[in-house]
Amino acid sequence: MTEDEIMEVIKAFGPAAKRAVEAGADGIQLHGTHGYLINEFLSPYFNIRTDSWSGSDEKRFRFLKEIYQEVNKAVPDSFPVLVKLNTNDYTPKEGITPLLL
Repeated sequence: MTEDEIMEVIKAFGPAAKRAVEAGADGIQLHGTHGYLINEFLSPYFNIRTDSWSGSDEKRFRFLKEIYQEVNKAVPDSFPVLVKLNTNDYTPKEGITPLLL
């Protein structure tokens, strides 16, 4: 994805959230698991970009953060916005993996 395409996807979440509220939804869940797009940005296994959307945990999290901010701006203040995340990618190399202490 180009930077413009990434921003287009992020910006699309706001109007989608507004439509969900108008349709009577009780809340919104951002699905960041199971290999879907948000998960692919979060995972160091899938996200092999070399720009400001990858590398550090903070950069990989940026996509979800900006989506969350767009959704949060589009819904009423008390409207629930949930984020579902993997705890383990089960990838052959480093992905989202629980830290074993």
